[in-house]
Amino acid sequence: MDAVIVDLDGTMVDTLDDFCVALNGMLADLPAPFARHQVDRATVARLVGKGSEHLIKSVLVS
Repeated sequence: MDAVIVDLDGTMVDTLDDFCVALNGMLADLPAPFARHQVDRATVARLVGKGSEHLIKSVLVS
């Protein structure tokens, strides 16, 4: 075997909390008003699964 691809959007491993930490860390690094914004687990659960671009854009406009 030369390579393995693993889909980490919750299909095989529950990574929802990891997404929350990463997204909230990203928001904290951005200037206001984003830095005051936080996403919760329910929001991330609703947004995950349509690709990273959709997830990040959705978090930035919510």
